[in-house]
Amino acid sequence: MITRDDIEAKARQIEEAVTDTGDFVRSAAMRNALGWAGALAAAFLIGRRRARRRGARIEIHRL
Repeated sequence: MITRDDIEAKARQIEEAVTDTGDFVRSAAMRNALGWAGALAAAFLIGRRRARRRGARIEIHRL
């Protein structure tokens, strides 16, 4: 016979599994987002450095 305690215990077990899985997915998504942000910042800084070296020098004169 299945009792109320059996059902509650199984519900708690399922809830813990879902919570653990959700925590894992959130932490993986955060690591992924931080990795992309770091790569984007590095690309920006490298491009900025190259632009300073090779950029055109323009003089503006007012008439």
